[in-house]
This record gives sequence, C-alpha cells and structure tokens, in this order.
Amino acid sequence: MEYRQQEYDFVDRTRKILAQYDDYFRKKDVRFRYKGASVKLKGGKMCSSNKYDVTLLLNSMVGLIVLPKEFWYSQLPNEEINKERWGIDPLCISFISTRDNSNGGEISCRKSVRFVSQHLRNSLAHYKFEVFKNDTGEINQVGFRDYLNQRDQLTFDAIIAIDDLRMFADKLSSWFLQEMKRNHEGLG
Repeated sequence: MEYRQQEYDFVDRTRKILAQYDDYFRKKDVRFRYKGASVKLKGGKMCSSNKYDVTLLLNSMVGLIVLPKEFWYSQLPNEEINKERWGIDPLCISFISTRDNSNGGEISCRKSVRFVSQHLRNSLAHYKFEVFKNDTGEINQVGFRDYLNQRDQLTFDAIIAIDDLRMFADKLSSWFLQEMKRNHEGLG
C-alpha cells in the first residue's frame, strides 16, 4: 500500500518535536531529590546546560524548509515578509537578490515569503549560516548567507533572532500543512 501522507507527516511530526522540546525545557517544572530533600525547579532550569534548542531548531528547519522545496516552493505566497504574519522583520535582511522566474527571469530585490524561504533553504542546505551569542553566551541570532554558484556572488544576507526564526519555521510549516491538506484529500 502506498504511503501518501509521508511529506505531510514529516512536517507535522517535526513541528510536534519542536513543541515537545519547548514544553520540556520551558514550561515543565522538574522535581528531584537532593541530599534527602525534595527540590522543585521552575521551567526545567536544571537542564539548561544541556539545552540544545537552537541546534534542534536548525536541524528541524532542514525538514521544515529544505525537504518540502521540490513541489511547494512554487506555491509559496509572493507577499512581502513581515514580522506580524511570518515572524521575520524585513529589516533583518540586509541584502536579497533573486532571479524571479515568474517575471521573465528578472532580478528582484523583493523580500517576499517565497524568496526569503528559498534563500534560507539554500543557506541551510549548503551550510552557509553562522550562530551568534549574546553577552551571557547564549545563542540568540543566526546569520544566513546565500550565494549564486555556491561562493561567487552574494544573493542573500540576513541575521535573524532565534525567537523570530522559530516563529517563521512554525508559520511556514503551518502554511505547508494547510496547502498539503487543501491539495490532497484525506491528509491530516
């Protein structure tokens, strides 16, 4: 029997993994015994040194952004990206240049959801990103770059806050799931 729901399930399960991780480290109170006494730590702070939420987010984005590319990217909204709807402030994108195949192959500097997603996908897939830490040593931003022909010409440069990146991954994957449901009966 053909497994028709694989792509949908992969995106959906990846979103659930991120949510479970967030619940475990950010919301869950941890109880344990220490020297005979019962100790309760709020929000799982006991495990904060073993928290790999940024690593998990970037790994998950491979599933949420890279894998659905083949079919779904041509379907992505052409609207301008914005913080309220998509999680990313267009001001964090310092440079974007994309060949717009829907406009006769002309070069576009538009910060559309489709173009930004494409560049983030390329940056992740080709390991062209860099994490930045704040004063306390926590990773708080990721810089993304994309190049034409891998290294020749810069086509995208952005530094995105982790919380904004997480929101974007959530919004984009939610969009993918809605489109998959809309285009294929019986999914979900």
